[in-house]
Amino acid sequence: MARITHDPARQRLVALVDANPEYNLQSLSLALGRNHAYLHQYVMTGSPRELRERDRRTLATLLGCDESELREDDVSTDRAMTGAPTAALSRTPPMITESRNLPILGHAKGGEDAFFIDNGEVAGYTMRPHVLDGVNDAYAVEFWDTSMEPALKHGHLGWVHPRKPVKPGDDVVVQLNDGQALVKTLVRRTDGHIVLRQYNPAKDFKVDRAAVKSIHLIVGTLRVVT
Repeated sequence: MARITHDPARQRLVALVDANPEYNLQSLSLALGRNHAYLHQYVMTGSPRELRERDRRTLATLLGCDESELREDDVSTDRAMTGAPTAALSRTPPMITESRNLPILGHAKGGEDAFFIDNGEVAGYTMRPHVLDGVNDAYAVEFWDTSMEPALKHGHLGWVHPRKPVKPGDDVVVQLNDGQALVKTLVRRTDGHIVLRQYNPAKDFKVDRAAVKSIHLIVGTLRVVT
């Protein structure tokens, strides 16, 4: 892996990744909810100039180091040049596999207009999080509007576990018998209806249970940069 020699914080990040082969810059970028090339650009081109505090904390947890080791003004050049770890490296597996084998179904569009799952037609493939390892019928959907923000952001992907139980407060994909689907928050279920919530504009609404084919849990999201 190429190294930035003039920046101790970037050198330290590269040294930590080299010392922990279960990670690479791409998988860590995705674990931050960033573009897959985010940390590569940070290391190789200097953009962004420095990592956000939240990102440093997440990286420190994953790589088993102190957050200050990834802060530009706190890393000594001598220590960074050695690449010697100051703490035992975490062996927690990365949150996301490198294989793009999770199918993206349909186009998720919030608001009153549902989207179509297209009878299982695959629109593309994306990274599979470990929570969906071995879940053969897992899938992802895309969010194409802002009706679920800030919970589910426009332009992100949602990872869906079809067999995990759902409860009030969960973000879900509701598949309807006519082939349409809704991405909303489940509020409650009654004998005759399910009550769903969106946030922008904020409102709750009912869907007849007889019209519902399935309710699938969204277990996480992935930020997509275009």
